[in-house]
Amino acid sequence: MKDKLKIQIIGWLLFIISLLVTGSMIGYDLTEEPTLVAQKINNPFNILGVYIGFYLMKLGFGYAALLIPIILATISFYLISNFSFNVSRLLRFEILLLHLIILIRKLKKDRKEYLSQSIVDLMFSSIDLSFREEGVGDLSIPKKMKKVGMVFYGRSTSLEDILDMQDDLKKESLLSDYFLRNAFSSDTSYKKNADELSKYAIAFEGLIEKISVSEIPKLDIQAVK
Repeated sequence: MKDKLKIQIIGWLLFIISLLVTGSMIGYDLTEEPTLVAQKINNPFNILGVYIGFYLMKLGFGYAALLIPIILATISFYLISNFSFNVSRLLRFEILLLHLIILIRKLKKDRKEYLSQSIVDLMFSSIDLSFREEGVGDLSIPKKMKKVGMVFYGRSTSLEDILDMQDDLKKESLLSDYFLRNAFSSDTSYKKNADELSKYAIAFEGLIEKISVSEIPKLDIQAVK
């Protein structure tokens, strides 16, 4: 019970952080800089929002930073929703890949390939940093990153092929099989969870296709049904 409460608390904290980051980036004015303390601040989160927008968008990842609140909100949604499975590293990776691939598909359709490459670079940089924070040695990181790259491009091809299908029932079934195999190690006791992720993936891509890239930071993940 205590562990379940801790997971929910973490979920809500991540959700609050995702709102903070989203609001800061939406309200960020390119003329505002943290060093200019005497300036009039228009950001809804005041100087904190200026710092977040400045370092994430102007000095950091540009439009690729849009992926950050999406990932945070998605993880928080699954934590708060009390799924019976543990949000393991494998599952988090699959959720990250799912949103990354759907976002890349959207950017390519909108002819913004340069943004999609920036987002991929951001993902690999984040994973590299995670390995280093876990204490992985410099000599081992290239091998691990090579494996991550192979998994990423293999998963991308599989998901792309499934998401391109016109038959919704077949698409949902194959997505469920995909998640059961890759996110839950083919453990059939998680079949219901795999089905939920399949429905979510289809609904999320449908929602993403209806909005512009600039509207993505404003997306309410709870609206995906």
